[in-house]
Amino acid sequence: MLTNEKPLEWIASSYKDLLALPAEVRQRFGFALSLAQLGDRYEKTRILKGFGGAGVLEIVEDHIGDTYRAVYTVKFEEAVFVLHCFQKRAKAELPQPRQTWKSSGPDSRSPPPEQRSYVMQKTIVEGTEILRSSGNVFADLGLPDADKLRIKTGLVIEIRKAMRALGLNQQAAAQRMGIPQPKVSGMMRGDFSNLSERKLMDCLTRLGYDIEIQVRPTAASLGCLTLTVA
Repeated sequence: MLTNEKPLEWIASSYKDLLALPAEVRQRFGFALSLAQLGDRYEKTRILKGFGGAGVLEIVEDHIGDTYRAVYTVKFEEAVFVLHCFQKRAKAELPQPRQTWKSSGPDSRSPPPEQRSYVMQKTIVEGTEILRSSGNVFADLGLPDADKLRIKTGLVIEIRKAMRALGLNQQAAAQRMGIPQPKVSGMMRGDFSNLSERKLMDCLTRLGYDIEIQVRPTAASLGCLTLTVA
């Protein structure tokens, strides 16, 4: 989708552990890792001390009384490596929300049927399993409408860039894009379920972007949605 996007690789049990988290947390972590692949940083990310420099980072997300964390490193040129994912339990257990889709078992790595074209490659290095992302982190994490989530993420990434270039805070950006400020805050966290691709494109045009839509036939039985940024 974006030419400067680093590959994403899951180390040891990090992938299986992240799959076990609630769908809402998986989506936000997927958004955060998409930003990391492009050299950007999610707002709820902090540098882990003791690793030398800013190469090892931790994403922290609160959800329904619990705190979830994902540790990754950008120290290496070849990929972003996800090292560890876990949940820090609250003192009192609270009910978890019903997930739209979940793995059929603790070791299952099969996405929903409509996403089976995404294939993750597995290698073993010195006894440690490494899984390379299929190219769509949202499909990796078993989220429905993974293609749309990837498109929306790409659009929001460009919105973030435009806001920085124009020196706009969230309130000023909301006014210019014609949407409420809480929706801007939500999209910055990877929560854009109430914003369509069309609305995000409208936001970009209001920020000074031209958008060209190309439609062409494909040799495959089922077409796909892609986003290319000039």
